[in-house]
Amino acid sequence: MRVVEGKIWCFSEKDGSIQQTILLNKPGLPYSITQIEAIDKDRLIILQHNQPLYILHLPKQQFTQIGIQQGWWGHYMGSQSRLASGYKNDWWATFDGGIMHFTQDEILQPLTPPPAPDIYKILIQYEPHPRDATYYTNNPLRVDYRQGTVTFMFSGRQNDSIEYRLPPYDKIWRKGTTATYTNLSGGIYTLQIRECGPGNTYSTNTQLQLEILPPFWKKNWFKLLATFVLVLTSYLAFRLRLKQQTEKQARQLQLAQSELKAIRSQMNPHFIFNCLTAIDGLIATKQNIKASEYLAKFSKLVRQVLQLSEKQMIPLRQELDTLKTYLQLEQLRMQEGFSFKIKADEHLLDQLELPPLLLQPFVENAILHGLKNSLRSEKHIEISVIQKESAIEFCVKDNGAGRKNKSPVDKESKEHVSLGTHLTRERLKMMEKVMGVKTTIIFEDKTDSDNLPAGTNVTIVLNPK
Repeated sequence: MRVVEGKIWCFSEKDGSIQQTILLNKPGLPYSITQIEAIDKDRLIILQHNQPLYILHLPKQQFTQIGIQQGWWGHYMGSQSRLASGYKNDWWATFDGGIMHFTQDEILQPLTPPPAPDIYKILIQYEPHPRDATYYTNNPLRVDYRQGTVTFMFSGRQNDSIEYRLPPYDKIWRKGTTATYTNLSGGIYTLQIRECGPGNTYSTNTQLQLEILPPFWKKNWFKLLATFVLVLTSYLAFRLRLKQQTEKQARQLQLAQSELKAIRSQMNPHFIFNCLTAIDGLIATKQNIKASEYLAKFSKLVRQVLQLSEKQMIPLRQELDTLKTYLQLEQLRMQEGFSFKIKADEHLLDQLELPPLLLQPFVENAILHGLKNSLRSEKHIEISVIQKESAIEFCVKDNGAGRKNKSPVDKESKEHVSLGTHLTRERLKMMEKVMGVKTTIIFEDKTDSDNLPAGTNVTIVLNPK
């Protein structure tokens, strides 16, 4: 065997051929080799200047270090150390101070880790703790957060080889026989202590569980209580705000309904006045039979109006039935006569509700200011109710004289006419508050091919907000 260029060269005793080479350029391997001796066919002893011995296991090419823990004082033997084998398993080593004898069994004994170190003292706020550390083998050491400093003292076979750590406070193992921790946050920690033995063998860990009791505002029960109080307060605040909004909306709705009722109370006399005026005209012109028929129709209409007068909303079917009776009355009153048609989407007749006599003022204007002033031989008015997507459209169409052509009588009764229109607009404003809809009135003046007036279209659109 020879050491050349960082390698151990092994030769055959029979023919001198190279059996194997072993690199020595890895960290931690022997480097300043002075002697190599065979223990047996598989193992070699390698001697270095002032360094530990190495045992090389040839089949595995594995190095084992023999140091002071196994009794080899290589660091103190100087540069003249030599090894010699004696009888059977005796070995002799020379060094600057004399001769050292050891046996093969002693030098090659397996490495055994040291016993686990002990915690022999605990200090709280630098004052000795009354209980021994063994009491906390199965019970955590509980320390109040206000007792901010905890100290542990350790002992082992070799105190300078003791290591400790307290995760997560300690990221690495620290050396020492005393550990002091200050201002630990609330929680449970596990203190770990171990001792490093021969060949980097370690003892089993000595463990102690440490529980730092947090302040009450950091404890789970307080967090749960605070969360419950916060949720309850938020809920009560939400309910209070919801109640206030509901009461406010109820007051607004009650006010709107009162205003709507007041407007309707003004509108009913206005409508009745027009009818009585018509009956008076028929009696004055001695059309008694027609006046009697008109009076019968009028009594029916009054009965319908009175039945609906106390209701805030009525189905579309009742509104159109009342409107039909009114149109029949107007047919009797007008000498030249007119025809009418009422149509509505079938599903709206019972589903849709609206304030009573909503359409009557527009129909009245179409008759009195449209058809009455028209020179056409065939006069017609059409009322329709249709649904377009989510909007409802009420249309009143006539083929009369249009809004621009007013008779002298119309001009003189301007104040009277504007009352019905004004009240209708006010009702629509109140409907927006009561029904939660947006109302739009569209007036369209129609013309014929000669650009002459051909009637008026009035469209009322109800859109949900």
